[in-house]
Amino acid sequence: MKQVIKLLEAAVDDKDKAQLIWEEQNKILENETCKRCVFCKGCKLYFWLELGEILFNKVNTKKQNGVYIPVRNIPDNILRNLTPSKKITDIYYNKYCRKYSKLEDGFIVLKGMSSSTPSLMNSIYDTNQYSGGGFYLRYNGIGIAIDPGYHFIDNLHHYGLSVLDIDAVVITHEHIDHNNDMRLLDDLHHAVYNLAGPKKKIYWYLDKVSYEIARIYQKNNTGFQEEANIIYCLSDHGEDKSKAEKEICICDNVEVRLKIFKTKHIENKKIKNLKKYNEHTFGCCFLLENDKDTKCLVYTSDTSYFPELIENINIYPDVLIANISGIYEDDIMLIKKKERHLGYYGCYHLLIDIKERFNKFPEMVFISEFWNGEHDIRFDVTSFLEKEIKREDEKHSVRIIPAEVGMVLRITDSALRCTQCGKFTKEFKLHKPNSYNEKIKVLCKSCIY
Repeated sequence: MKQVIKLLEAAVDDKDKAQLIWEEQNKILENETCKRCVFCKGCKLYFWLELGEILFNKVNTKKQNGVYIPVRNIPDNILRNLTPSKKITDIYYNKYCRKYSKLEDGFIVLKGMSSSTPSLMNSIYDTNQYSGGGFYLRYNGIGIAIDPGYHFIDNLHHYGLSVLDIDAVVITHEHIDHNNDMRLLDDLHHAVYNLAGPKKKIYWYLDKVSYEIARIYQKNNTGFQEEANIIYCLSDHGEDKSKAEKEICICDNVEVRLKIFKTKHIENKKIKNLKKYNEHTFGCCFLLENDKDTKCLVYTSDTSYFPELIENINIYPDVLIANISGIYEDDIMLIKKKERHLGYYGCYHLLIDIKERFNKFPEMVFISEFWNGEHDIRFDVTSFLEKEIKREDEKHSVRIIPAEVGMVLRITDSALRCTQCGKFTKEFKLHKPNSYNEKIKVLCKSCIY
C-alpha cells in the first residue's frame, strides 16, 4: 500500500520519476512469492501491471493473455494430469477398429435370462455371472443388434465386438430385456462417431414405444442426434397388413431385408372383460440373400401362441429363434397355452405348424429367453421337445438348441462354432452343464473326447 501511495504522489509532480518507481517495484514483484496460498504473487503483480497500464500505457500482458484475477498457479502434480495423454474414446476405438467389417457372416447369441431375472440372481448370489442381453446378426458387411436388452453391451464387448460393429438396431418392444441398452448403445455411438473414419450412421428400426422414447431424447438434444442416427417406427401396424408384409432393406442394402409380423404379447388392460393385446409389438424375418439362394432367419420375440402366427410369419424359416420364457406343468403337458409367451406349448405347436405349412422343419431351432428361476432346465426341456417333435414326424429331423450366450451360427450352412476349438461344424454335440448356470457347450467331433 505504501508503494502505491508513493507511486501516485510521484505521478502528480514528476511522471518520469514515477515510472522509475513503477519499474523498480515491478521487478521486485516479479521475483516475489507471498508463500501464503496458491495465488502466490499473482494478485499484487496483476494490480501493479494494471497501474502501469493506466498511468504509463504499459501493456498488461496477463490481461492480454486472458488471465483472470486472481491469477492462479495450479500445482504441477494436478496440472500434468488435467489433460490425459490419450482420450478414452481413442483407446476404445483402437481396441476394436481392427475387428470392424472383418467378421464372418453369422448370428451370435448374446442373451441369457429374461426380464429382471439376471439382476435378481446377481443380487442374491453377489455376482455378475447371470446375464441378460440380446442377439447380433452380421451379413453382407452389415451388423445388426437385435433387442439390445439388459447386459447386451457387456456381452457384446465380452465376445470381441463393439458399437463399431453395429450398423442397425432392431427393437421389437419396450420391455427391459429387449430395449434396456438402447440408450447406452446410442451414447457409445455418439462417443466414437467422429473417430470411425467415414462417419457411420446407425439405422434404428423400432416398435412404437421405443421409437417415442428415442424421439423424446432427440427432441431434447440429449440423444439419438439426427446427424448420427436414422430412426424408423415399424409399428403400430394394427390392422394394416401392408406394413407388416413390407420388406425393408436394412441400411438400404437389398441383400439384407427385414419383414415384421404381428405378435400378441402385451395385454391391453384398459379393455375389461376382453382379452386384447397392444398392436405395436412384432417379430422379425431377416431375409439374407447370396449368389445361390436366400436364407431366412425368423425371430419370434415375445408372443403368445396363436394359430394365425404361422400365417403372419408367412415364410419358411431356415433358422428359428423362439422365445420360450417360463415352463409350467400344464404348459409342458400341452394342456394349456401361456397368455403372453410361447412357453413349451407354443414352441411345440409352432414347429408343427411350420412342418404342415412348408413340409419341413427349420434347419436349426434356438429356444431362447428361458426364465430359469432356481433351476437350469434349458438342456432337458429342449432335449424333450426335440424327442417329441421327432416322434410326431420320424422322417424329418430337427436340431433344437437351448440358446446360450456366446453361441455362434454360420448363416451360409447353419453350422455352429465349437466352444472348445472355435471351428464351425454341422456334426456337433451339446455338453450338458454340471452345475447351475454353467454354460452349455457346443463340441465338434474332435473335441468331444
